[in-house]
Amino acid sequence: MNVLIIKLYEEMKQVYHELTPGRKILVKPLITPIEDIIKEFESIQYQGKEFNEEDTREYYTSKGERVRSKSEKIIADELCRHGIPYKYELPIDFVDSRGREFKVYPDFTALNKRTGDKWIIEHFGLMDYPEYYDNAMLKLDTYERNGYLLGKNLLIFHETDRMPLNIKVMQKYIEKYLM
Repeated sequence: MNVLIIKLYEEMKQVYHELTPGRKILVKPLITPIEDIIKEFESIQYQGKEFNEEDTREYYTSKGERVRSKSEKIIADELCRHGIPYKYELPIDFVDSRGREFKVYPDFTALNKRTGDKWIIEHFGLMDYPEYYDNAMLKLDTYERNGYLLGKNLLIFHETDRMPLNIKVMQKYIEKYLM
């Protein structure tokens, strides 16, 4: 039964894909094609967090984006290498426990290439510093209270001074959840 549904879905996608642009306007597919989801995501215009003028460290991704750390550059370049659509520090509106709205700037918002599902990726890079650790746990709690759960729509990478970002593990997560 599942094979039949998948085949039917693929055939419907192909029919829609072969329509002329004028006819596509007249047809609303039951399931939005992944190409359209990606195109819409990539067209999002936004303002990320500002960089502190005193911060002289400059890390640039292969796409030319400025990021805040060497590890974020590694993550961005790995996403790019796999053709995974992502946005750096795309703001999200959240609600706190008292019902007040506020903005969060996740390190990355990425799409699964097959499903179009949106994933938040956070990199916690200074976990051996108590204040940073506390803030990271607060941020994780905020994500959870707003429906972002580890392994469902949230990925977290972490490191300390003595234990750098494990690139092989990061790649496995990217392959499992975003490809």
